[in-house]
Amino acid sequence: MKAISIKQPFVGWILEGKKTLEIRSWPTKIRGDILICSSKLPKIGTNPLGHALAIVEMADCIEFLPEHETFACCKYDDDYFEFAWVFKNVRLIKPFPVKGKLGFYEVPLQPALQIYAHQYIGYQSAISSPA
Repeated sequence: MKAISIKQPFVGWILEGKKTLEIRSWPTKIRGDILICSSKLPKIGTNPLGHALAIVEMADCIEFLPEHETFACCKYDDDYFEFAWVFKNVRLIKPFPVKGKLGFYEVPLQPALQIYAHQYIGYQSAISSPA
């Protein structure tokens, strides 16, 4: 499965449903389920570091605009941040260790991957994808 590593505290905010946009300087055409992993650094927050933590739906990649700041949990910066990846349907999983990389990378899923259905974060992004 495609995976992406995200630093704390941002990965925690995605898991909590507070952050529905991941801001990057590069676009992606990837859509569908991706594995969200925590980076090993910085060592802050309560989530296990260097672990796969959730599966999210990558719904879209849109231009990052000032009105997206709340959903991205960061300030608008047109000199660096250009793209907003729209995340929906966060499903927490039983954490397992992963060796992270820059950009997207492949992680083989464990046969007994346990999705915590009772911890499903049932929110919708306030950013709607174009039809």
